[in-house]
Amino acid sequence: MSTGLQTRFSASLPSALTASRIVAALALLFTEAFSSTFLVIYLWCGASDVLDGILARRLRQESDFGAKLDSLADLVFSAVLLLVLIRTLTWRVWMYLILCLVVLVRLAALAIAALRFRTFASLHSWANKSAGIFLFLLPALYLLWGLSVAVLVVGLVCLLAATEELILVSRMEELDLNTRGLALQKRSPGT
Repeated sequence: MSTGLQTRFSASLPSALTASRIVAALALLFTEAFSSTFLVIYLWCGASDVLDGILARRLRQESDFGAKLDSLADLVFSAVLLLVLIRTLTWRVWMYLILCLVVLVRLAALAIAALRFRTFASLHSWANKSAGIFLFLLPALYLLWGLSVAVLVVGLVCLLAATEELILVSRMEELDLNTRGLALQKRSPGT
């Protein structure tokens, strides 16, 4: 493979994996929840989420576009997962309230980032990564603990991550999509 073609292929591979997660997530809407087909597609969504970042770093192809595409893929996957679980399982009113609160805080953070930085911004903080892992594990946690405990734990983790993002985008002087988070930020002397 020529060097130019190889460079273009490697540059597009992480983004192609991310785009495949969007397509796979949407395919989940058309499969029976918890069926073997659903689980294969679901596992691909998780694997592609891990692989695209690893490949982007290894190939030195990290970019704002890739970060935004990854955030969009995460948003699509999360929304589809919640839609599937809501239409499949019996949710209580308090569960919807937690979900609505997380969505409202996330939308506020997105709106503030859009106003302050004039771009779509979803941070790749450790809290957001943790929330993503917990959200991905929601079906397994449901099978282990039942719906109430799973939704409570995942909902609280997601609410904490959304609140941190709201605080971060409100305080940032410059947009840093790859910020580590509030607890892991370097503190200046005397603060």
